[in-house]
Amino acid sequence: MNLQELKDTLNIFDIANSLGLNVAKNGTRFWTQCPFHADKNPSFILNADKNFGYCFTCNASADAFKLVMHIKNCDFNSACEYIASYYNTTYESKSSSQNQEKYERLEKALNTYQNALNDECKEYLKKRGINEESIKTFKLGFGLNYAKKEDELKLHLFNNRLIIPIFNNAKLVGFGARSLEKNPKIKYINSPESVFFKKSQILFGLNANYIKKQNSVIIVEGYFDVILAHQKGFKNVVATLGTALNDFHIKRLSNLTNNIIFLFDNDNAGIQTSLKVARTYINNEFCKIGIIDFKGCKDLGELLLKDSECLSRIKTKELALFLCQNEMLKYVKGENNINIINNIKSILEQVSSNYLKSFYRTKICETYNLDIKYFALSVKSEKPTTTPNIKQKSEIEASILNKCLEDKNHLEYTKTYLKEVHFLDFFDSARKIFTNQSLDESELAEISIYANKESNLEFLIGYKLKDYSQWLIKEIATNKSLDTLNKAKQIQKIQEDIKKLNAKVGLNAR
Repeated sequence: MNLQELKDTLNIFDIANSLGLNVAKNGTRFWTQCPFHADKNPSFILNADKNFGYCFTCNASADAFKLVMHIKNCDFNSACEYIASYYNTTYESKSSSQNQEKYERLEKALNTYQNALNDECKEYLKKRGINEESIKTFKLGFGLNYAKKEDELKLHLFNNRLIIPIFNNAKLVGFGARSLEKNPKIKYINSPESVFFKKSQILFGLNANYIKKQNSVIIVEGYFDVILAHQKGFKNVVATLGTALNDFHIKRLSNLTNNIIFLFDNDNAGIQTSLKVARTYINNEFCKIGIIDFKGCKDLGELLLKDSECLSRIKTKELALFLCQNEMLKYVKGENNINIINNIKSILEQVSSNYLKSFYRTKICETYNLDIKYFALSVKSEKPTTTPNIKQKSEIEASILNKCLEDKNHLEYTKTYLKEVHFLDFFDSARKIFTNQSLDESELAEISIYANKESNLEFLIGYKLKDYSQWLIKEIATNKSLDTLNKAKQIQKIQEDIKKLNAKVGLNAR
């Protein structure tokens, strides 16, 4: 089957489903979760007639071929072969024989490089702590003088450099190369972009089975950081190929584990990279910053030579908390720190989970002994001057808790319908009130600031039940671990429970 016949045969719904994207009809349109960004709510619309999809959130677009290339991390010909295989046929490519010839040339070059590994390279690797076993495992070599040839491989670029082979899905696709000169103009180079070598879609040292087994992956910056980590037994360490971390990397890794840890170099550039990544993926539940004592070392490779077990003691920190604490490095007690407080508030506003907003806010206040009232409102002066609007969810919760603090009968009435888990913004305070624990001064102040003391308790409880049920339904609908049938059953039960409650007490909770 040639390319045109393949296009005439395929249906983008079939291909999307085969790739694990659950296509569902909503109204007259068909939707699925977007594979190009961390999409909790389906925002990628599919059109079977045009074999085309478009995301209304990140504006990515793709046909069936691009979907396969992105999710399977493969080139166009491989995508065609995948689609043909799905329809129990074969794909006849004009360029497949040419690509096969290039793969064979890469393998031949690798054999030559390995055999050419000289004493200078071995001495350099020894200084970096790389042993003989790792040299063989990662197939390191030395670049001989290839003549310049104008083709995709450009092997002459690697002349007189230490060679690091790059594999994708266990297939050799290119090389990284390091200069051994003392002050080189260009320290590292990679194979040029081609049909089968796309730097932005490859992770060096990726060991999918080990990552699944460990249920975690650590992303670092350099080749030798990865090689040393694997040498020390930490085979869940990977690196990008001199490119910025992107959604493709995160998507690929999140299919293997729900613990993605960033551990960048201990220098200014590494810190800036950490901050940039934290801002980009602040709401990705899989991503955390790795915190480790570098003991004066500039990167992980150097640290591993001093402390071979350092990665077994790695700690993690949520991205939003990492950003907030970075801002607090500028905080000076006794001075006007309004800009810093506003920066932290701005970070917290980006957090989609109300519970996490409350958690991070409380954590910052406890750690640095700050008054929580400064994070409840937009800070224009040292004291809050306005009261929040009754429509805010946090005010509904605060108003309920204020009623509970005023009257024990109100508390018992509230506990008939609500539990602390219903309070997304004031979880800690609700837990203390419901278990008869004392609140500290800052918690009482926050409730007082947000509460509307004139509101009706029955109305507040009804509104809270409605709000919480909608939140819970959304959480169930976006839970990847549940199949469609179980999601439907759980959502139906929540809706039925709310209806029963309405009938029983007449609350406007539906």
